[in-house]
Amino acid sequence: MTLSIRIAETEADLRAAFELRHRVFVGEEILDLDRPDGLLYDVFDTLPTSITIVAEKAREIVGTVRVTLHGDHQHPCDGWFEWRSLVPDARIASGSMLCTIPGRRSGMVGLQLLDAAMELAVVHGGSHAVAPIRPEAERLFGRLGWSRFGQTFDHPVERVPVVPMLVDFAQWAVITKRPAPEFVS
Repeated sequence: MTLSIRIAETEADLRAAFELRHRVFVGEEILDLDRPDGLLYDVFDTLPTSITIVAEKAREIVGTVRVTLHGDHQHPCDGWFEWRSLVPDARIASGSMLCTIPGRRSGMVGLQLLDAAMELAVVHGGSHAVAPIRPEAERLFGRLGWSRFGQTFDHPVERVPVVPMLVDFAQWAVITKRPAPEFVS
């Protein structure tokens, strides 16, 4: 069976993604937000610029990530670290809620989800992305063109150490050997 990476378009897809988030973030005690419905979602899921991407294998959602496209709205990273002054004219996207089922963490599912999120942001005119990255993933993100721009801090919601990181999509395109994205003003 092949892995399918796609935008969650149906209510069933979103429910499966929110259930997986709950299973990972709440079940593994990363977040202390246990909900009786077993779903994990927040205000950023309601933004018209937020898109949930899922990885599916054998009709099971095995991974998910949310990308919030650039716009005149709050980003999931706002309030956790200052990033706007680094790239004041950039069209910033942010990634969040990246997770995979435990049996899929050593494979390529997370990388494929990240790649899909960045491609989607580029297609929608994004020039950069920011995200709080766990320190153990900093090296991997660095190989994909992401750069640390601040000190490690404890994420105020997840209660785990994170590193503020930023990627320029033009640099990411060179590293991943993709055509340079053409940004529209």
